[in-house]
Amino acid sequence: MKKILCVTLAVAMLLLSVLSVSAGVGTDATPTYEEIILEKLNPPYTDPYQYEYKELYSYHSSPATADEATPDYVLVFMNTGNFGPLYSCGVFGDYVVRERNDYSPYELGYYVYRPAEDELYTLREAWNENPEEINQAFIDGALGELIGDVDKDNVLSVKDATKIQKCIARIEDFDSEDEISGYTDDETETCDYISDFNRDGVRNIKDATAIQKHIAGLEY
Repeated sequence: MKKILCVTLAVAMLLLSVLSVSAGVGTDATPTYEEIILEKLNPPYTDPYQYEYKELYSYHSSPATADEATPDYVLVFMNTGNFGPLYSCGVFGDYVVRERNDYSPYELGYYVYRPAEDELYTLREAWNENPEEINQAFIDGALGELIGDVDKDNVLSVKDATKIQKCIARIEDFDSEDEISGYTDDETETCDYISDFNRDGVRNIKDATAIQKHIAGLEY
């Protein structure tokens, strides 16, 4: 009886490990690749007190078993050296990424590491190569801010359109962080405000209308 119980438990644990990593769904990454990435980036400071390193998200393109758990890529954040704080930002499709860094260089500091290839890319390089794949880090990994999501619930909804309308009518105020500013990594993709859903450089009633049309599946 004990043997049967042990076998049953082992099978159950194996099934849980298989189900825990599903296709296209990210998992919280543990700091597995720190030494490799530090060597590739060759930062001027290697004292842990002088750099910040985090593995934020891992992506699997297909279901993985316990023996096939190597991710397609790992999203990493790292900057080094203590300096004055400065904002950096970048636009990636429907999302804005911005960081208030106390580190140098004043860049986003996000990297994509592909273990199978042993290759490291900046977030922009990886995005330019395969935006659909990297977009999962935004959707599943909660990276960045969704443009138009003024109520900050990570969902674009009629509530965002309503809030923009109220702010335009001066019934409410835009959030102090609605304006996007700072060093930008790519001048070809810009957005001035989180509320600027149609990205025409101004926040007005057109943005609320565009959100409503988008939700309804209409062109805007």
